[in-house]
Amino acid sequence: MCLYRPSVCLSRFDCTVQAIFIGFFSRYVTEADFVSLKEEVTRLRRKLREHVFSCTCSQSTKEDNSNKKVASPTEDPVVVPTPPSPVAPSPVLAPKFNGNTQDELVDCIRHSDKLYEATKMLALKLFSVDYMLSHSISGKASNSHRPAKPCFDMALYQAMVAALKEKFPGTTGKEITEKMHSVIKHFQKKKN
Repeated sequence: MCLYRPSVCLSRFDCTVQAIFIGFFSRYVTEADFVSLKEEVTRLRRKLREHVFSCTCSQSTKEDNSNKKVASPTEDPVVVPTPPSPVAPSPVLAPKFNGNTQDELVDCIRHSDKLYEATKMLALKLFSVDYMLSHSISGKASNSHRPAKPCFDMALYQAMVAALKEKFPGTTGKEITEKMHSVIKHFQKKKN
């Protein structure tokens, strides 16, 4: 088997192409076929460079931005800076709740059949046990003479409620709050 090692430094693309051709097709591709395939790849890369160059030239004249670097057709197309396309909007990032998107929260409880189990799973995913024990859902003082606990982070709590309502469509906010109180009581008993 012949390994081609040109004297110039290979780009990551060239190494990948060479690995594909040599590694996977060494039993089926002759040396002549390999050379013709390599020439075809080189021709396509040149065509891609020219296309990228023409696109960047036309964009740079439209924008009339003198600070922009315009690559020559012989440079690698990876180096050419391309502005975001005005046609395609930039992707909107989904809000994260303790590192989880709303879809991930719903996916987390997809196998739960009971509201209590799902509430407990999401509560543990969004809040630590110490946080749940040191905070209250409403932030209001209870009937006892204890001072009021701080309120839960409402963005996280509302994300949990939304995920539970999506999983269990007929559920009210009051039922979810009752289940959350049950989860907190469970952890209070477990702590003592």
